[in-house]
Amino acid sequence: MHFFLEWKSWKIFLFIIVIPFGVQSLLMNTLVSSTEINNEVVFTVMPLVMLVFMAVYLMWFWTLGVELNKMVPESDRPKVSRFKFGIRFTAIYMLLFQAFIVSTTNGVSFDLAMPVIFILHMAAMYFMFYSIFFISKNLVTYENMVSGTSKSSKGTFLLLWFFPLGVWFLQPRINKIYAAEKSI
Repeated sequence: MHFFLEWKSWKIFLFIIVIPFGVQSLLMNTLVSSTEINNEVVFTVMPLVMLVFMAVYLMWFWTLGVELNKMVPESDRPKVSRFKFGIRFTAIYMLLFQAFIVSTTNGVSFDLAMPVIFILHMAAMYFMFYSIFFISKNLVTYENMVSGTSKSSKGTFLLLWFFPLGVWFLQPRINKIYAAEKSI
């Protein structure tokens, strides 16, 4: 999945934001403008589109986290095991959550499972924040090592958190790092 490290910002934005939301908008427009709205279609297809969006997003995160971690000197390198577990956990949780949404809209009751779903949701949120922290820490550590400066990872963290805006600033940095490492 090294292609994520070479792609320009607009490609990442296109595949993670524009296409999924475009498909959802077209689908919703079609369903709302029709004379009869089929809720089963809406609540089955929309979660599938969301899963595709999340899969590409998590693959991009996985690639950034693992590959940037390999580039950081071993003495400064955070352990990648929690990051990998977190991405896997979030991916599995997203599958289960979308299945929960589809089942709920089809009339299945999950009253007793709500506390478990809440706990899993909080854990997935923690792992997503940890993933953002891990990627920003590795990116800034690598840049500081190369340039000799000591930038903070807080700005990079916020750019990853507010992804649709941040991709335009982060991806050129990632492209530059990958091109430099590839030429060595």
